Amino acid sequence: MNKSELAKLMLEYEEIKRKCDAIEKEITDAVMYLEESVEVGNVRATLRAGRKTYDYQAATNGNSLITTELINRNSELKVNWKSVCEEANIKDIPFEVGNPSVSIKIFDA
Repeated sequence: MNKSELAKLMLEYEEIKRKCDAIEKEITDAVMYLEESVEVGNVRATLRAGRKTYDYQAATNGNSLITTELINRNSELKVNWKSVCEEANIKDIPFEVGNPSVSIKIFDA
């Protein structure tokens, strides 16, 4: 392959890649709207819910079961707030949910 052929191929790749990216965005938007994974032919668009991020330290605030001894038992370089909550049997942990996402794959039948 010479440089002219390579340049032509790279420009073709750019054009196709941009089209594929636009189609992928349309598929992602549609799957997010439908709120469910979709499989058609050999293409699967999988919806994944956002991940939860727990705030264990906030759960311990103002709880009378939390003692300095309990915190010290669950500390190394920093306090392991999850262990503190587990040992104090705190079940109501505040959390945030990340953004959902969609992954699109082509698979062999």
